[in-house]
Amino acid sequence: MMKRSGIVSCVLTAAILTSVVSVSVSAGTDNPKVRIVVSNTTNDSAPWSGNLVDEWVDLKSDSTATDLFIDVMNEKGLSQTGAQTGYVTEIGGLSAEGMGGWMFGYNDWYGNNGIGSFKTEDGSLSDGDELCFAYSMNWGVDIGSDFYNTSTKLLKIEYSSDGNTYSVPLTDETEYSIELPEGTQLLNIRPTAENKNYRYKIYKNEYTPDEPNDIKASKDISVNDGDSIYIGVGHDSWHSWMPDGVTETVYKLAVSIPQVQKSSEPSKVSEPEQSDVSQNSDVSEQSSQPEKTDISVEQMLREISDNMSASNYDAVGFEWENMVMARLGKINDNNREKYLETVKKYIADNPLERPTDFAKYTIVLTAMGQDAENFDGTNLVEKLTDTEFTGQYGINGTIYALIALDSKPYLKNDAKVRNTLVSSLLEAQLEDGGWTFFGDNYDVDMTAMTIKALAPYYLDNKDVKTAVDKALELLSAVQQDNGTFCGFDGSQNCDSTAEVVTALSALMIDADKDERFVKANGSALDGLKSFYDNHGFSHIAGDGFNKYSTAEGFMALCAYDRMAKNLTRLYDMSDVFENDKPQQSSTRESSLSSEVSAKASSQTSSSTAVSTVVSSSTADTVKTSDNGITAMKWAFIVMMGAGILVFILYRQKKNAE
Repeated sequence: MMKRSGIVSCVLTAAILTSVVSVSVSAGTDNPKVRIVVSNTTNDSAPWSGNLVDEWVDLKSDSTATDLFIDVMNEKGLSQTGAQTGYVTEIGGLSAEGMGGWMFGYNDWYGNNGIGSFKTEDGSLSDGDELCFAYSMNWGVDIGSDFYNTSTKLLKIEYSSDGNTYSVPLTDETEYSIELPEGTQLLNIRPTAENKNYRYKIYKNEYTPDEPNDIKASKDISVNDGDSIYIGVGHDSWHSWMPDGVTETVYKLAVSIPQVQKSSEPSKVSEPEQSDVSQNSDVSEQSSQPEKTDISVEQMLREISDNMSASNYDAVGFEWENMVMARLGKINDNNREKYLETVKKYIADNPLERPTDFAKYTIVLTAMGQDAENFDGTNLVEKLTDTEFTGQYGINGTIYALIALDSKPYLKNDAKVRNTLVSSLLEAQLEDGGWTFFGDNYDVDMTAMTIKALAPYYLDNKDVKTAVDKALELLSAVQQDNGTFCGFDGSQNCDSTAEVVTALSALMIDADKDERFVKANGSALDGLKSFYDNHGFSHIAGDGFNKYSTAEGFMALCAYDRMAKNLTRLYDMSDVFENDKPQQSSTRESSLSSEVSAKASSQTSSSTAVSTVVSSSTADTVKTSDNGITAMKWAFIVMMGAGILVFILYRQKKNAE
């Protein structure tokens, strides 16, 4: 999984607000108030979890968000570091580390404005605002913010009246009707954006996005039968920046309130969704155990690619979708050219800075048949040869630099850079056999990502083989009975499962048949299928379509499909540059398939740690191409040829005699 490195530069100062409990502030409150929340729902190893602070505080004419936050922390005797400078690195003993850090949010919106930007005197801070510091372990994605997601759709709409909470059953439509109980006068609406990078605003009866008459989610709305509620997401005037290709989405809710019945019989009121849950005590348990599905890989690939073809995926922010469409041969010339032109403009206007960005575009452009060493006059590959640069963002940069260099492969005759990258990854392996971005415990995603980067070297480097075999033992041991894998928070999720399927496919291991990855209630492929929902994937089973998880699942399905058809690996684009026709896997990869299959029959699912020591002399033997033949093999071939020639000449001489 390409971790969201595009977010790292603003992790600690950018704005995001996690979904919090719906709390309505009465419109008649005498004193204006602001809600302050400090939340940790992602870091299980932290000294505390949940909401450390959740309090409405009085708002004064000279208040600033910074002052209000500091005052609350002081009153509660809680520590914080950095609020005075706008760069918060620690709250309540929980500090930023690696990909983890504190992110500030304003009214459930992840923007570019830090806590110091909100003040009463300029109107940026007012009655009913909700401010939140939320801890993210994954550059924002785990709390609702994805830098690469350009969706302006809503994930859900909850509304409440008379103490009951309901949900609008969202589909691809944008207009809905909601029926409220008789006599309803006040309604509270709380939307949740699919990607909280894009702000939403609520309006009554008329959608006026350029006017400051929006209604905050914390406020009740006075409603009558026939009223309309509008919710806009991603209007360009609400943001300090908007990436290319982002289109605003506007939802309309038609309010229906039945007239008071004159009959003595009480009218029937629709029950809130919670009533269904209360009648079935097994619902929550079932949701954590995804059901096995028999849908084929081919059908899922077809449905997702058809949906992509019908949508605007040929834009910046859809890199991995474009890569898979190219690998499937589904991207047409028009989409290809439109995407390439968009990327050229994007790179020209936004010079790349992070190693993962150089790697990402190298991989995607290579899949489209472009030379990343000279893309519109830019050499994207050159920066990836600077191993200090690629490692400055941790193991993530190293992993994707190696994948990118091997995608064509680039610089195939220069083993030095690859040796350094491979050695760096091997040295980073933990005692438990896995890899992580930070800390001492394995992370499934990072472990699988490292495996797929090392896969091309599995047969040629004994230290790589030892390290990967140890990691496979770990992954087998921690796989769930239903075939899925868990992420940071311990929940079974699509992204982690997809990464493992992709990694196994890179090693020519069948995620549906290899006994190490087939558990009591399903294989790793079954686990991935359990998150499939119509034309995409959900992050958690049953949560509905998730753009990022769909991209992860799409890549995993493509990787598995290529493995099953004995084609080159997902990230091995050598076939793209051979008359643009997919080629069959090399004999070397066939040997890899035989080797890992044999390994499966003898290997146990133990997670016993085996220390891995990488010597520089061994690293020098790393091969730089999947299809390369070692000097020893060439020598053997030459000797055999010479022997055959001598034998032929000898026979000819004997026949002549």
